[in-house]
Amino acid sequence: MTNQHASIFSNCSVHYDLEVNFEICIEATDPCYSIEQIETAVTISYVDYCSSVTLFPLAGFMNIYCLLVILPIYHRLQNNSKKKYIFLITRCIAGLLAVTAWLLLQCVYLRSMTPNTGDSAGYVLALSLYIGSTYVLLGSYVGMAGVLYLGVMNPVGFNQHLTLRLTYIAVCVIFIFALILSIPLAILQAAIAIPISIKCRDKTCAPVVTLINFILVSGSLIITTITLSFVLISLLNHRNAFKRLDTMSNASLNSGIRLLIWTLFVVILITIAEIIPFTFMEIRRSEGTITGCYWFYHAGKVIVEAIFALIESSIWSVALIVDPLTNLILDRTVSRQAASQQIETAVTIAYVDYYSSVTLFSVAGLMNIYCLLVIIPLYRRMQNDSKKKYIFLITRCIAGLLAVVSWLLIQCIYLRFIAPTAGNFPYYVLALTLYIGSTYVLLGSYVGMAGILYLGVLNPISFHQHITLRLVYAAVCIFFLVALSLSIPLATFEAAMAIPVTIKCTDKSCAPLVTLLNFVLVLGSLITAATTILFVLISLLRHRKEFKKQDTVSNTNLNSAIRLLTWTLFALFLISIVEIIPFVFMEVKKHGKQF
Repeated sequence: MTNQHASIFSNCSVHYDLEVNFEICIEATDPCYSIEQIETAVTISYVDYCSSVTLFPLAGFMNIYCLLVILPIYHRLQNNSKKKYIFLITRCIAGLLAVTAWLLLQCVYLRSMTPNTGDSAGYVLALSLYIGSTYVLLGSYVGMAGVLYLGVMNPVGFNQHLTLRLTYIAVCVIFIFALILSIPLAILQAAIAIPISIKCRDKTCAPVVTLINFILVSGSLIITTITLSFVLISLLNHRNAFKRLDTMSNASLNSGIRLLIWTLFVVILITIAEIIPFTFMEIRRSEGTITGCYWFYHAGKVIVEAIFALIESSIWSVALIVDPLTNLILDRTVSRQAASQQIETAVTIAYVDYYSSVTLFSVAGLMNIYCLLVIIPLYRRMQNDSKKKYIFLITRCIAGLLAVVSWLLIQCIYLRFIAPTAGNFPYYVLALTLYIGSTYVLLGSYVGMAGILYLGVLNPISFHQHITLRLVYAAVCIFFLVALSLSIPLATFEAAMAIPVTIKCTDKSCAPLVTLLNFVLVLGSLITAATTILFVLISLLRHRKEFKKQDTVSNTNLNSAIRLLTWTLFALFLISIVEIIPFVFMEVKKHGKQF
């Protein structure tokens, strides 16, 4: 007989899928704690990814909107004004490049956690955009501060010597300088992380590349900070010395000072974000060659790196959101243009909402269909006890499909008519019926699934003897019947509030009653579902704590159930936000009409 080597995780109470990657790390003093730390770091990395995918597109949208506001008025500006706003356009372009770089970096890291040879081209591109956009952003800050300084402190030199052509040349120099620096630095930095044809390992060119990059970045940040601080102090002194200037001049000066303060704040954020990667690179270089087992033996460092990576990306995303936002709010010319574009912007946002909804809800529909195609063939071969759980998963997918159809119908109606009309009243009622009904079915399936998981783990005798499959089917039918009986009248009256038809339900008659009834029902359903899921989740967590020495299969199923309930609670939180928004909007609109 051959002696099979026992797993180093055999005594662990909780097991993870990543264990197979660290079975060779036999020198670990506490492998159970280490794998738990590694799993926590992976979770933080995914949180980093999800927050980045959310915040960086928002930053990109803000920069695009800033460009859409500035570009139409830029052509109508005088040359003196163009000298300032060309740097604002440059900042928005640099912000967009930085957003693209971060999204590329997150995609590379999500795919393989650390870059590999297959991602080398994408990784070099992302690093080039990241490094280049940083230098362009800092250069535009310095350029804008210089223009503001000359415009206020030396107007003669600003008008006579600083021509628009010279400003354009400065912008081109900033881009060329950033391009020349970013490409070689990106290639060498990628060569440090990825084994490609260019050799730049830790003991060869890595220290030189790190030192050059640190000198360039820190030098740029110091120059930018000193320039902005100098200009800000000069403008503050100028304002104090000439307090009796005319109102328009003072207003423009105050606007410029506020803009510089926020720009300095953004530069401080970028400085913090740039210090983090350099610090980690120096720490890793001082530790020499690092293997997979090293990270397993020092799992606490993995969590620290994951946390600081999350902080770094969050700081950058906030900086890239704040930068265009402050220009839209604080710059008087830009804010006036933005205010004049409110109607056009609202229509544009409505169309963006339509196209994004059609795209995303179609994807959601395909996901629910795929889920059904996977589950239904398996469902037929399952035992009755398993069917009790998975019938609620099928119900969730069906409710998701109905919700997708309802949202697509509502979007099509609003795109075609902007507001519903009498001609599409039946379609509007159908869409609202599907929307309201699918919401109640979805919430009911959440409660049902949580109840089944609770009984299956904490009261298995009742689960096997008293909870029959027929009883579960009856519960599902009740969910659909209750949802149908509630959704049809509520949808009819809600449609009658928006569309003038034979059924009269204006704001002064049945509208308050319908709104209150719908709010009570939805709020009650959300509270019931959230309370049930929270109770079951806490119970399962306590159960796992009390019975740490159970067999691997039971622990794996229990962990799977806990993760499923956690994500279900997150989905319920999103639904709660979505349901609260229309009610609040309706109440604000109703009270607004009274004044």
